[in-house]
Amino acid sequence: MRVKRGLTHILYTWLVIFLAIYFLGDLLPQIDLDFVREILIMLALGILAEWVAVTFPQGQLSAGFAVVLSTFMIYGTAAAAWVSGLSALIGQGVANRGNPLRTTLFNAGMYVLAALGAAELYTLAGGEASGINYANAAPLLVFTCSYFAINNLLVYFYQAPYRQRYPLVTWSDALQWAGFTYLLSAPFGILMVLIYKNIGIYGILLFFVPVLVMQFILRIYVNLALANRELTALYEVARRFGAQVPLEELLELILTQVRSVIPYHTGVVYVWSGAQGRFQPAAVHSPYAGQIRQLPLEKGEGILGQLVLTGRPRILFDGYDGCHLKSEQGWVRMQRSLLAVPLLSDGDAVGLIALGDKRSQAFDKGDLQLMTIMSGQAKVAIIQSLLHKQIEAMSVTDGLTKVHNRKYFFLRAQAEYERALTEGHSLILVIIDVDYFKPFNDRHGYWAGDNVLMQLGRLLKEKVGNEGLLGRTGGQEFALLLPGVSEEEGHLLADSLRQSVRTYPFSIDEYRTARITVSLGLAVFPKDAGDLGELFKKADRALLRAKKGGKDKLVHFGQLQVYGDV
Repeated sequence: MRVKRGLTHILYTWLVIFLAIYFLGDLLPQIDLDFVREILIMLALGILAEWVAVTFPQGQLSAGFAVVLSTFMIYGTAAAAWVSGLSALIGQGVANRGNPLRTTLFNAGMYVLAALGAAELYTLAGGEASGINYANAAPLLVFTCSYFAINNLLVYFYQAPYRQRYPLVTWSDALQWAGFTYLLSAPFGILMVLIYKNIGIYGILLFFVPVLVMQFILRIYVNLALANRELTALYEVARRFGAQVPLEELLELILTQVRSVIPYHTGVVYVWSGAQGRFQPAAVHSPYAGQIRQLPLEKGEGILGQLVLTGRPRILFDGYDGCHLKSEQGWVRMQRSLLAVPLLSDGDAVGLIALGDKRSQAFDKGDLQLMTIMSGQAKVAIIQSLLHKQIEAMSVTDGLTKVHNRKYFFLRAQAEYERALTEGHSLILVIIDVDYFKPFNDRHGYWAGDNVLMQLGRLLKEKVGNEGLLGRTGGQEFALLLPGVSEEEGHLLADSLRQSVRTYPFSIDEYRTARITVSLGLAVFPKDAGDLGELFKKADRALLRAKKGGKDKLVHFGQLQVYGDV
């Protein structure tokens, strides 16, 4: 889903950034230069905390508040603001997790404003400059709660346009985890102040190790919570899969559930179409969905087509290892990260799931593993759908000529006849019979005759296209129904078929070809017949007249001089 940032959001983002820059510049003279070395050590600890922060959709968790709190209590507001801002800027800038530069700048500015706001409220609550005592407990609680509130309030407004991209983690989840982090970090910050007063700055360095351990435990907790939700998403797909929902609906569900655990900009599921000899987009989640649905995927074409041929799941980033997504065609060129999983059956690709995102390095190995699991369910669904379509096609298709079989043709003809009665349009029926087919079989053999019928069915199907309903109604007899076609157009099409058969070189075997002709009888409803049964009789009589008239002819029943002409 494309994220649309309005003017208000853009102004809000840069307002926070520029306010932080302004306040930092104003506070710089207030920093005690005698403690610059110690403040730089605190900054290094803050950078380390941000570097190993626990990331999740909609935010990240860092024990850096312990550093901010202890810096504020030891060195004052100015140092706390500078340490909090630079920690985020450097730590998140070095350990960039696919965020754009504006997000890193915003996070740094947000921490600066949170530190300044919390310091102001701490003073209003009667907090002492160096007080770690029972009397100062309430102001310290105010500082912690106000820093938490300001920080998360600023994040809430910044995340507003993005929140719908991450249904796996709700805003209440983010608040709960952040609150838990502050609850653990605040006591560590107070202890760091006490250790500093008794041991000095190097005591803080030793004590910071438990802070990192706490953050590591927090990472495990968050990852377990996310893993549990990933399993829930997998269960939902499996449950719906067991309910035998339509293929398109299941693939849409898979993309929806994938988005709940793997944020992406564009997601496409391609399914192999044997009739068209290419992969067709069967499910699309993207702001460009309309355009993507019109663009099939050819084997070997572009980076996705190459991945289909290799059959290997891959994660690709624009500009890494010679990968240039921007030079690709279609939707891929608008992405900076790509995750693709081919769906294989007996070594052949039956589909492909591709996810793209405009963030750099947006996917990792965990995403690839999860996507591989979900793709297994998609593969089974696609294979079942293809088998179902094959069985369905076999039930309505003549096995030799690949046109509709007799039973299905008459069922469709009855439906078209009833529609013609309701809508008041005409029906044209053309019966096509191969001339001299028995002598052909006697001369060349039944195998050669079947081969010719197979080629004839393919030729007629190609020439008719979507203009009518074509079926094999007898051994060497075919029928063509043309609903809503004018008499003149029907006559032209039928004669065009006759001429195409006459000039086509039918292959008998590897070395020989043969020429055949067909005779055609044509009748029109309601001009020549009052019902469907009579329409077939009239077309058959016209065919008989064509046979008796020398074959290789098209006879219109309406052209017969009298009813008894046949």
